[in-house]
Order: sequence, then structure tokens, then C-alpha cells
Amino acid sequence: MKIKIGRMPYLNSDIFYLEKIKTFDYIDLTPKKMGEAFRDGLINSGPLSMIDYFQENQIEPVSNFCVSTKNLARSVLLFSNKDLRDIESVYITEETSTSVNLLKVLNKFFWKNKKINFTNDKKVSESFLYIGDKAISMKQDKLAKFESTFDLGEEWNKYTSLPFVFARWGSRNLNPKDKDRLINVLEKQINNFENNLIKIGQSRSTAIFSQAKIEEYLKGFNYKINYPEKLSINLFKELYNKLDDHY
Repeated sequence: MKIKIGRMPYLNSDIFYLEKIKTFDYIDLTPKKMGEAFRDGLINSGPLSMIDYFQENQIEPVSNFCVSTKNLARSVLLFSNKDLRDIESVYITEETSTSVNLLKVLNKFFWKNKKINFTNDKKVSESFLYIGDKAISMKQDKLAKFESTFDLGEEWNKYTSLPFVFARWGSRNLNPKDKDRLINVLEKQINNFENNLIKIGQSRSTAIFSQAKIEEYLKGFNYKINYPEKLSINLFKELYNKLDDHY
């Protein structure tokens, strides 16, 4: 049976997939679907949303690979015409696992807006949480008329002075040889970051999102867990566990 790897189809994760292992199958999955596929045994490994990583038993880290902001996320954005403390209804995209819970943590412990509620119905929402490439395109869209855009990575950093880790590579049912092959190919991509940054920029550039902007965007991420990322993961998990309800 072939090893199956979850592929996050967002610009900030392209670095992981520039080189693929030919004998592995790669499956495109949004964060929420990635977690579901991992739980159901449909994939052996991938960059799991931190919420899904927290909830999995018998999960093995794939080295220290992650998707972490340094400060700004730039692709986890809350769009609104209201101030944070006045928002009443937020539309939540079906793609998200961690971002919506980060929003809930930020609100409970920092914004303290008791009126806010969350929905999957765009028609009853005045504010919208988008992630990934959709968030980037919304930010660039001149017709999307919102008075304010709140970057959840920036909000987390403002209150904690820490980066935010949105995803961590995990695995299950990978034999040591296959796991080593995966680690080696991921390590190769990260170690060649500057050259790969140019490749990604060239392949992904559009009329409204230039190569230079793409490179600037990707330089805002770390792809390995170090001490600040460990602190951030532990703090987020602690606050997440104190939420009255989880999304």
C-alpha cells in the first residue's frame, strides 16, 4: 500500500512540496479535511492543524517541521466594518480548524467581546474569517469593501510577543525508512529556502500578487519549531483548554 501524504494547498505551504517522493501519493486537503483524513487513517502524514495535532493519540512528530508566523500571518484575516469589541457575528470558513479557535482564544482572553458569535451562514454575518489563499485574494480585492482587516497572527503576537504555530507535521503508521525519506526531502526544501522562495514566487505570481509580494509574504514564516514556537504552542494549548466551548 502506498504512503499517503496530505498536501496543504496554500501558498505558505508550497515549500514542502517542491520535491515529492515518487513512490508516495500526495492528496490536497484543507486544514479541517487534513485532520479528518488523518483521524480516519486516509493519510499517513502531513502538516496538521495544531488543534488536530493536540487531539490526536499516538501521533509522531515529523522532526520539528511546522508552519509558523513570525509576526503577521497575512493569510489568516478577520474582515469587518466594526471594531473588534463591537463585532456580533463572524462567518467561519469550513476550511479552518485552528484559526477559528485562535480567534476564540483572542476574544476570550484579550478582546473580551461578549457579544461575538460564530456561524457558517454568510447571510447573517457582518464579519468574515478567511484563511490561506482566499484571505490573500480578499485582501487584494479592491471591491471587497471592509473598513478593517484584523490579522490573527499579528493580534497573537501583540498580546504574547510570540510567533503563532498554525500547523505541525505529524505521522502515523510510517515505518522508519519511509519517515526518514520524508524528513530528508522536507529538510532539503527548507535548507534551500532562499532559492525555493524565488521558484515559488515565479510560479505563483499574478497580476495582483507579484513575485516580490509573494517572497515578502513567505519570509514572514518559520518552518521549524524552535524555543519561541514551543512556548507559543504550550500557551495556545493552555488557553484553548480553558475555552468554554470549542468550534
